[in-house]
Amino acid sequence: MFELTTEYIQKDIADSSQIFQRGVRLYQEGVYNCIEMDEVHSAFVYEIDANFGDYTTRVRLLTDGVQTACDCPYPGKGCKHTVGVLLDVMHRQNLKKSTQVQSLASVATVDDFLTPDEIRAQAISDRRQKARKEPFTALMGDMLKGEHIVETPRKRRYRVTLHDPHTGAGHCSCPDFLTNCLGTCKHLVYLAETIKKDRTMSARLSQERFPAGLRR
Repeated sequence: MFELTTEYIQKDIADSSQIFQRGVRLYQEGVYNCIEMDEVHSAFVYEIDANFGDYTTRVRLLTDGVQTACDCPYPGKGCKHTVGVLLDVMHRQNLKKSTQVQSLASVATVDDFLTPDEIRAQAISDRRQKARKEPFTALMGDMLKGEHIVETPRKRRYRVTLHDPHTGAGHCSCPDFLTNCLGTCKHLVYLAETIKKDRTMSARLSQERFPAGLRR
């Protein structure tokens, strides 16, 4: 199986240094989810929560390189999603080689571009920007405090449970929310901001009681 390195991903995969930096940022923010992993054939399938939709990125490690495919609209092979995914695959490789200090150090180099607090703040900010840019559709539930559906431009639907429209607290069934450890995602932000635009929100909230089975 081919052994990935940061240098290989930067020089042989990324189409440019700018694309590489964007891929590093995607990797740091964790806006992806590995939905399939075939260790026998060294094949991985990731779902990416991207700026203008959800994309699927596939990579396979060969004996002398990698095969990659991403369904994003980028007109080349070395897109930021592929870079980010390969950095995660590299991280997985290195975790299995705990005795190889140099390999683990190469992952640390990628992770140290930003501090944990800076990564978290940037990640939340990016999700807020995506919530404003992407043309989502909200299928509202019976109560503001409760379950709703948010549909993406690619017709993917996620169940969003809103606890508090004022703070945006809640849950979402999307892969990003389930893995990012931020307590939010672009769908949750979008839904909260949409509800805040409703002038009757305060009156409706005063009459609602959050379902007992969903209390935090």
